[in-house]
Amino acid sequence: MMHRLLKRQLMRVYGKSFEVDSLTPELQKLVDIISDTYDHYDNEAEFIEHSLNIHVDELERAKKVAETANVAKSEFLANMSHEIRTPLHGILSYAALGKENSADAAHDKLFSFFSIIEASGERLFALVSDLLDLSKMEAGRMEFYIKHQDLLPVIKQALTVLSPLLDKKSLTVSVEVKTDKTDAYYDEHRILQVLDNLLTNAIRYSPESSCVALAVQDTKLSASSRLSGQISVDALAVSVSDQGIGIPDAELETIFEKFKQSSLTKSGAGGTGLGLSICDEIIRKHFGHIKAEKTEQGAQFTFVLPRESIF
Repeated sequence: MMHRLLKRQLMRVYGKSFEVDSLTPELQKLVDIISDTYDHYDNEAEFIEHSLNIHVDELERAKKVAETANVAKSEFLANMSHEIRTPLHGILSYAALGKENSADAAHDKLFSFFSIIEASGERLFALVSDLLDLSKMEAGRMEFYIKHQDLLPVIKQALTVLSPLLDKKSLTVSVEVKTDKTDAYYDEHRILQVLDNLLTNAIRYSPESSCVALAVQDTKLSASSRLSGQISVDALAVSVSDQGIGIPDAELETIFEKFKQSSLTKSGAGGTGLGLSICDEIIRKHFGHIKAEKTEQGAQFTFVLPRESIF
C-alpha cells in the first residue's frame, strides 16, 4: 500500500483523482521504490530529519575535502615560493658579483659566477616549464603526437642528456632489456619528459657511487576500448630503480597527486612535487599506467605503454 505522504505529494502533481494504475509501468516501479523508502519512517518530520542528516553528512564530507585541498595547496605554494626564490637569488647575487668584479676578477672566478647563474637559470626554467605543463593539463590543452615507434632511442637520449648529473655523483647506470620488441605506441617528446623526470629523481635520491637501474620488458595492460569494452593488450613496461632512502608506504599512492609533497622533499632532497603528477597525467593520456614501489634498496617507478593504439 502506498505511503500516505507520498500519495499526498503525487496528488499535488497529478490532481486529487490520481491513481497509481494510471502511471506507466516504469513510473509505477519508481513509485513503489520511493514508497518503500517512506515506509521506513513514521511521519513527515522524521523523513525530513533523515533527509537533512544526509545533506549535512554530504556537506561535512565536502568541507573535509575542501580543507584537505586547501592545506595541500598552501604547502605547495609555500614550497613553490622557496623553489622560485632560490634560483632567482643565485642569478641576481652572482650577476651582481660578476658586475662588481668584471674589471679585475680572474677568469676562473668569472667562469664560476657564470656557471652558477646558468645552473640557477636552468633550475628556474625547469620549474616554469612544469607550471606551464600543469596549467595546460588543467585546461585540457596539452598536445600529444602519438605513433608506433621504438622506445630504446628515447631511453638512450634521456641518459645522454643526464650524463653530467650522473657523473657529478659518480653514479653508474645499468640498462637491462628483457624483450626483443622494444616498440610501443607513444609521443616521443612526452615520454622523454617522463623518463627525464624519473631518472632525475633517481639521481637526486641516490647516494654517491651507487647504481641507477633501468629495465625494459614485456607485460600486459588492462584497458577500456570503445569497441570492445575492457580488454587486455600487449604492452611495454619501463622501470627506473635507485638505491636511495625509498618511499614511505603511506605515500606510494599520494605521491602522484597534484599539490602533494613527499616527506622526502621536506628532508632537504629538493623538488616541487609537480613532476610526478605530470608524469601520471602523460601516461594516462597514453592509456597506460604508472606506479611507485618500495624496494629493498630504494625506490622503483614503473610505467606501462600499450604496443598498439587502443583509442
